[in-house]
Amino acid sequence: MTVAYRYQFEPEVPLDDVEAALVLALFAVESLRGPAEARLDVRHLLDVEKRVLVIDAETPAGRDLAKVFIGFLRRETAENGFTVRQIDKTTPTAA
Repeated sequence: MTVAYRYQFEPEVPLDDVEAALVLALFAVESLRGPAEARLDVRHLLDVEKRVLVIDAETPAGRDLAKVFIGFLRRETAENGFTVRQIDKTTPTAA
């Protein structure tokens, strides 16, 4: 199984806040891992229409992004404003 995390956002959560938390988390991972590793090993997909973000956690840098992102997100939004679950990213309906 190849692991990813799927975040689903409720309608009351502004996607601008989600994107801001994601950018901050990307900066943090770049600071931790260096710009080259962050660029090569961090993969994510934000589907605005579905209000879903998938973060690939196959690499250490990807796992760091998932951890930092949820930390920032919890501070930006209400706990009940999103759900997160671990998924097998090889499943065609992962996003």
